[in-house]
Formats: sequence, C-alpha cells, structure tokens
Amino acid sequence: MRVLKLAKECQKLECLCHVSTAYTNSNRRGFIEEKIYNLDRDPEEIINEVLQMNPQYISDNEQTLISGYPNTYTWTKSMAERALLKTHGHVRVALVRPSIVISSAEEPTQGWTDTLAAAGGIFFGVSSGLMHVVYADPSKALDIVPVDYVSNTVLCTTAYTARMETPQVVVCHSSSSHQNPCTIAAMREALNSYSKKFPYYRSFSHPWGFATGNS
Repeated sequence: MRVLKLAKECQKLECLCHVSTAYTNSNRRGFIEEKIYNLDRDPEEIINEVLQMNPQYISDNEQTLISGYPNTYTWTKSMAERALLKTHGHVRVALVRPSIVISSAEEPTQGWTDTLAAAGGIFFGVSSGLMHVVYADPSKALDIVPVDYVSNTVLCTTAYTARMETPQVVVCHSSSSHQNPCTIAAMREALNSYSKKFPYYRSFSHPWGFATGNS
C-alpha cells in the first residue's frame, strides 16, 4: 500500500507491476482463473484489524485469522491483491503470479541462479548428496517455472497493462502445471541423472534422492 501511495504521486507513471504468487488462491479448489476473486469482507478492514492485534494473539489464533488458507504467506499475498484492486484508483496495475521460480532456461545462460532458497535449496541438497529424502507425493505436479520466463512475463504484462485505455488491474500467471506439468518423480529422475553425469566437485556424499509420504 505504501508503494501504491508512492505510485499515485508519480506524475508520469505508466504502470505499477506487483509480483504476487500463483498460490494466492490456494484456499480455492479447481481451475484458478487470471482474476482476483471477491472476498466476503473488505480487505483494508481485515488488514487494519490485524495491525491492531497483539502479536501473541495473532500467533495463538493464526489458523482462525487466515480462514482457509494453508499459511500466512498465501493469506497475506491474497490480502495484498485485493487491497490493490480496491484502491489502485488512476494507476494501471500489472499483477504477475509466478509459481515456484527456479534457475534460468536460457537467459542470461542456462542454469543461472543467484539463490539457493526454496526449490533451489532442495535441488542443491539432493544433487550434492546433502539431502536424500523429501517429504512429498511423487505423483503430484511440481509447478516450477524458470526465472527468465518470469522476468519476461513481468516485462510483457507491464507493457500490455500500460497501454490499457482505462486504469485497471491485469492479472497474468507465470507457471507450468496446467499445460506442461512436471511431476516430483520426473524431477527426481532428472536430478539423479544430472548429478551422476555432472557430479558436484564438493559433494557431501554420493548423490541420490527420493520423495516419500508418511509410510
């Protein structure tokens, strides 16, 4: 909201791009459209209520407060989207929802990354022999998308939104599971195969890994 306030003061601003997440509607089931779904309550009202709460109260009542969302990350992303939709005013907003961002496919070079966070950390852990077991269902799709695909989506969506005749919020997904899904089992095979062919020179142990559930 502070960034939006600044954007409204920029006299020559053509568009504001907000990078959200593909999991902002993870409280819903079925096909998720490129739109912002309505809430039963005003998003600003909800945000203001939480800001006035005692931190301990928030911690003790987290599951009730996020009402149907799996965690605070997806819930706060959802609130941000809905607050932008309500208050964007005369500002054109491009809203991009990437899924799990991984290293690049092509630009600036194949496999480029600047972080070992999230999926990158798991991939490194398995390929270096530091991690062997991942808690996951092998049959599920791992919705990964290369970082250069996300960057290009941000640029294209921003340029497209800037040319809209009327100020509005344009939503665009940057993900893979709908048209080109990759299962966790397939990713495991790719990681194991690559690690054997191109072993990490500082491996902790022989690289191998598999996904498993509770059993």
